[in-house]
Amino acid sequence: MLTADLISLVNKIQHKKHEGQTPEVKSAHGGCPKLYNTLSSFSNQNDGGVIVLGMDKTGGFIPVGVYDVQDLLHQASEQRKQMQPEVSAVFSTCEIDGKFFVGMEIPPPVDIMTMPVYYKGAGKWKGAYVRVGDAYERMSE
Repeated sequence: MLTADLISLVNKIQHKKHEGQTPEVKSAHGGCPKLYNTLSSFSNQNDGGVIVLGMDKTGGFIPVGVYDVQDLLHQASEQRKQMQPEVSAVFSTCEIDGKFFVGMEIPPPVDIMTMPVYYKGAGKWKGAYVRVGDAYERMSE
């Protein structure tokens, strides 16, 4: 994802005031949020998805920026390594009105035989999710 694409996505989400099937908004203003459910759900759908870090959806999708770009990139990358199989991600960053945002693009699944993608810490059937609209739901066996 290019910087211009991330800026456009942030502006689009802020204007529409909702996420949708492929973008997910996380605040990340006070630290790195837990991303496991979102990583799983995007990895288990055909289109993948983009996690936009730096917007607060509980406050009406307002831009809050991230606490520290470099640390957030590190923490988010560590979380993707806790997935089975390990999730790929393409990171991008941008600045809008003095606030920094991070985009974490999760590509579509490469091989259906590796599905479901799940959080190792919760196990295959408690840590596997699918995206339904703008939410994620636990997969059933």
